[in-house]
Amino acid sequence: MRDLTEAELANIENCGKVGFSYRELALVLSLPEMDVREQFEAKDGNVYLAWMKGRLQTELDLRNAILREAKNGSSPMLAQINNILVRTDEEHDKLQY
Repeated sequence: MRDLTEAELANIENCGKVGFSYRELALVLSLPEMDVREQFEAKDGNVYLAWMKGRLQTELDLRNAILREAKNGSSPMLAQINNILVRTDEEHDKLQY
C-alpha cells in the first residue's frame, strides 16, 4: 500500500470514530480493499491503527458519558459502568505476568 498523508490518516481516524467498516473505509478513501482488509485481519498497519485510534476515542467518549450519568445516580448507567469494569478485570486476569 502507498504511503498515506497525515490528512488521509486523520480522515481514517475520523472514519474509525463513526464506526466505518473496512470496506466503507476503502471505498471512501479510494484504497485497495484487499490491502485494507489484510491490515484489519492482522490488526496491524497504519490504516488499521489510525482507524482503531478513532474507534477507541469514541469508546472513551461513550464511557465518560456513562460514568458521568452513573455519578449522577442513574441506576442503568451504574450497572453499565460496573459491567465494563468487570469485563476489563476479566480480560486482565487472563494475562500471564
